[in-house]
Amino acid sequence: MLYFLLLFELSFLILIPGISFIAFFFMKKSSKKYLSIQDDLEIISTRTSDSIYGNKVIKVFNKESFENNKFLYDVNKYKKDSNIANKYNSFINPLTFALVNCIIIFTLILGSMQMSNGKVILGNLILPSTIITLVAYLDQIFLTVIVLTNLMIILIRALASSKRVNNILSINPKILDNISFNKQINIGDEIFSFDSVTFNYFDQSEPVLKDISFSLNKGESLGIIGSTGSGKSTLGLLMNRLIEQNSGLIKYKGVDIKNYSLNSLRNEVSIVLQKAVLFTGTIKSNLLSNNSSASDDLISKVLDISLSSEFVNKYDDCINHEVKESGKNFSGGQRQRLSIARGLISNPEVLILDDSTSALDLISEKNLKDNIKTFYPELTKVIISQRISTINSCDKILVLDSGKVAGYGTHSDLLKKSNVYKQIYDSQNMVKNE
Repeated sequence: MLYFLLLFELSFLILIPGISFIAFFFMKKSSKKYLSIQDDLEIISTRTSDSIYGNKVIKVFNKESFENNKFLYDVNKYKKDSNIANKYNSFINPLTFALVNCIIIFTLILGSMQMSNGKVILGNLILPSTIITLVAYLDQIFLTVIVLTNLMIILIRALASSKRVNNILSINPKILDNISFNKQINIGDEIFSFDSVTFNYFDQSEPVLKDISFSLNKGESLGIIGSTGSGKSTLGLLMNRLIEQNSGLIKYKGVDIKNYSLNSLRNEVSIVLQKAVLFTGTIKSNLLSNNSSASDDLISKVLDISLSSEFVNKYDDCINHEVKESGKNFSGGQRQRLSIARGLISNPEVLILDDSTSALDLISEKNLKDNIKTFYPELTKVIISQRISTINSCDKILVLDSGKVAGYGTHSDLLKKSNVYKQIYDSQNMVKNE
């Protein structure tokens, strides 16, 4: 009897490492594939998104078959990787089941050999009952192993996903708000000052902006113009501190912009980006995203100023009209006007319009500028554009050429002193005359 129990304990010592080896060997193999599967899913998701948003372009260039073939290739790669991972996992339960049953068979054979030798304690039937108990334990172990392996598979898939999520969450923001400092100034006081500012994106060795210096007073309007890629939009982002300069000094209200409260800065400096972005919801919810406490009267006011009322009032539900994903149910000009209304609703001290009237006709653009000037006389305006007609009435105009200042002054002064500005003016007048 003691000999039987010792052998059975030995079988347990074989069973536990054996099951562990089987589980961890195949899980290690499948875990690598799950990382590939997540990459495949990302590619498929991106491909699908591009096909949906770019469906008109695909049809225009007759590329349906080409896009279908690329999609099928990605799906087949995902299918192949998934099948390999599933094959690895499918080995775990059968091999574990076979190992447990081998131990059960070994136990039964060993027990029967003990019983055939007459080694059964009469009256108590210790050996048969012990065998039945041990087999029941083995069945419990097997069921537990099955549950454990299934949990391990789920855990491996979760870990593969968490690695990708952690790649994003582990990124530390470079722009930090450590100092809660803000300041009030009067009309005519200097609100922005750039002193030898240089900036380049991390993946570019050549600076986008080089040695930029200028100043702007509160209540004034500044026009920024230049050729494509001259750094106009980058300059606007620096003023809102969405990015930070590599060298030089930017002052806001006479204070180093890095020492100014980031929350206060972005409440006071409202930027309407080049690409008009609307969120899924309603017109009202989009406007409230920049001022959650805005009343319906204020919403109506900014819609009037931005000329959005022209189309919003035509809807039966007015400001509660649905905005679909990315504002696809609005035209480009309507999205721009709603974006400007959203920028104004927080009553900012500085409004930056980054080519945000490019989809408007000249009359609508003029009416919009007149409305802003009338209703916000103390507002400091920064207008970024490629059209001279948009910025020629600004108090000051900054001309950029390949990231450098190529002129700074009024429209009439720049026509005399800046060759770059004169060339832009002449080229646009030539097109207009033609």
